[in-house]
Amino acid sequence: MTAYEDARLLVRRARRRLETVRLLKGAARGALAGSVLGLLAMPFGPAALPWALLGAGAAAGLVAALLGDPIDTTAAALYLDRRLGTEERFTTVATLPPDPLTIRVAEEIPRQGRLPRSPVPREAAFVPLAAFLLFAASLLPRVREEAPPQGTGIVVLPAAAEDGAADVATATLEKLARGERLMPEEALALREAIERGVRRPEDRRAAEAALSRAEGGEGASGGEVLKALRPPAPGGGALLSSAYPGAEEFVRAYRQALEEKQ
Repeated sequence: MTAYEDARLLVRRARRRLETVRLLKGAARGALAGSVLGLLAMPFGPAALPWALLGAGAAAGLVAALLGDPIDTTAAALYLDRRLGTEERFTTVATLPPDPLTIRVAEEIPRQGRLPRSPVPREAAFVPLAAFLLFAASLLPRVREEAPPQGTGIVVLPAAAEDGAADVATATLEKLARGERLMPEEALALREAIERGVRRPEDRRAAEAALSRAEGGEGASGGEVLKALRPPAPGGGALLSSAYPGAEEFVRAYRQALEEKQ
């Protein structure tokens, strides 16, 4: 292979490599744009949506790069001249027809076994970081308020574990509030709710006595049962861990005093 043919071959190889870098840059830009959209859409869609947007962005960026202007031979020759310091010799060989002048210029070009290192697009370096951010964001818990299924007739309240009325039928609670006579199965459901939801024994006994009076037709007792099933949460809704908050404060102060004496 002559020096002229070798120089032309090196220019063609450089053009293909630069074209690959250009396409990679377009795909990386699209992937970054898709990752931004994925982060914004993450709370509103399925778990696979952010990754689908990232892939779609990369594909769209690649298509846009393919539709753009490709790297031509002159640009590749200029790239080699600048990287190898050959003072426009590659450009002369690539742009002029083969004649004694261009053959002479080609012979002055040092034989290159391989191409110089190609630049890596900065955008491509950020794609792994964007993918990591998507992965980390997908691990965060999604807080979504789901409405109870329609037609179940069950009251779902905030602190269901502490509210005895949380799993009592709505119709039963409404009858209790209106002071109407309860059916035996409704009274049984209320007794079970009192056992589960009312924490202090004395409050349970009072609620069961009020329920017995409500079963006998004493309408005013229904309000006492509802009050026992739905106690007001102290501190703006923060339930205390003890059924006797006053006694808990006393025991805490007593232990602190003992520690200070020691």
